[in-house]
Amino acid sequence: MIRFVFRGVKVEVTEQLADYARRKLGRLNHYFDRPPDCMMTVKMRALKDGHRVEATVSFDGMMMRAEEKSGDMYTAIDKVQEKLERQVRRWRVSRFRGLRGPEAGGEGVGVSVSDDVTGRTDGNVGKARMERKPTAAMGGFKIVRNKRFAFKPMDVGEAVLRMNLLDHNFFVFRDLESDEVNVVYRRKDGNYGVISPRKST
Repeated sequence: MIRFVFRGVKVEVTEQLADYARRKLGRLNHYFDRPPDCMMTVKMRALKDGHRVEATVSFDGMMMRAEEKSGDMYTAIDKVQEKLERQVRRWRVSRFRGLRGPEAGGEGVGVSVSDDVTGRTDGNVGKARMERKPTAAMGGFKIVRNKRFAFKPMDVGEAVLRMNLLDHNFFVFRDLESDEVNVVYRRKDGNYGVISPRKST
């Protein structure tokens, strides 16, 4: 059974809002023969031009996340529900087809890496750039969020599956064979690429 944690940012999460979210997002339980015992974090945020709802839930080793913006909070909740249900349906189909890789008895997910790109920088120039602090004249940047994750070892096929379930364009994971942190990403041509560290010589 899904348990809920609600957080409000610049808005009060009333009992009426919480009940509505429980009813709508709790429908995910219908997709399971045995509803998973998991927790869903729902963040509701008031914006200058509307409302935003973010929902994150983890179960069976999978994390699913949906974020939607709308003119009112109830419509945003409806949109988040629809997005999460699409993710769960894709997850169910992938399990049925055995897309979680050869270890699960399936054929795995084919990942096409059509080019091998290696990067290099001049040592002195690179060091000088790293030592200089970003300023407005240099197009300075502002980090507004810092997240930490535990990288579960997996193969590339499972990483692609998880990326697609989250509707993301990239996914960071620890490779099952090399135990190195890799990044799989979706290319503009619809194929996939993998970024992995190059061993020093």
